[in-house]
Amino acid sequence: MVTGLEKIIKSIEADAEKSAEEKIKYAKNMSELIFNEARLEITRRSFEIANKAEKEATNIISRAKAMASNEKKKIVLQAKYRLISEIINETKEKLCDLDDADYFAFILNLIETHLEDRNALLIFSEKDLKRLPQDFEKQIQNIARKYAIDLKISLDKTRAIEGGVIISYGDIEENCSIEALFANNRDVIFDNLSVLLFK
Repeated sequence: MVTGLEKIIKSIEADAEKSAEEKIKYAKNMSELIFNEARLEITRRSFEIANKAEKEATNIISRAKAMASNEKKKIVLQAKYRLISEIINETKEKLCDLDDADYFAFILNLIETHLEDRNALLIFSEKDLKRLPQDFEKQIQNIARKYAIDLKISLDKTRAIEGGVIISYGDIEENCSIEALFANNRDVIFDNLSVLLFK
């Protein structure tokens, strides 16, 4: 026969078991909820990281393309500069290596183009002084008469120039050496050659 105490104990045990089951069920539900929330947060963060990584990759690619484009332009400009420099150097060499008749015809034109209306002394390189044509002095005197000035060739003074002439007015000199002519007109020469070669 079941006593009252046993009934009470059984009732308590049943209540405790029911409560424990409910708590376990609640804990399971809570753990599933937390797990699902964590999974959603991980998915959301994964998308954020993936988007951020994609944006960074796009930026890196964009910067790399810009750098590559700039580097390409730089290389092309350097190649153009080198080519134009070579052409200029070859032209200077060809001018200096002209046969005497053509070279001194060029020098006479240079003198007349740069000469001022006052007395002047023409100073050449040692090499050019030694190869002056026989009629060069006569041609110089023709220019002198044309401008009504005294124009002489220095026979004792020379300059270390590749070619061309120095026109001396005493304290002031006009540097008409081939090197100076190219250096003074460098930008114009570069621009014209760039247009001619790379249009």
